[in-house]
Amino acid sequence: MYEDNVSGKLNDIRFEELSSDYEVEQAELESKLEQWQVELDEQEQHTEDVERFIRKCKQYIDLTELTPTILNELVCKVFVESPDKSDGKRRQNIHISYDLLGILPELNTSTDERMA
Repeated sequence: MYEDNVSGKLNDIRFEELSSDYEVEQAELESKLEQWQVELDEQEQHTEDVERFIRKCKQYIDLTELTPTILNELVCKVFVESPDKSDGKRRQNIHISYDLLGILPELNTSTDERMA
């Protein structure tokens, strides 16, 4: 592009437009690259956390009793919502925040099916 401008094949105005577009595109690409690097770092950290949690869980494969020590090692917090009686049945949601993982997505089954 520079050579075409110097040789006269590309006028100065067009050269400035193309050069400006190129600079804008480069800035956008650099920004996307930084964003993707942050996302990649987060994914790698999450993968490491999941692997560490799995190693912890493997210690308790033959678990016969849930002790406070085991519970404290695997669970960070338990969130209990207020009971809901709007449909005539008492429902109460509980969310468990696991160590290194946080709150896992809910299953697609209803509470009644899981309790049956």
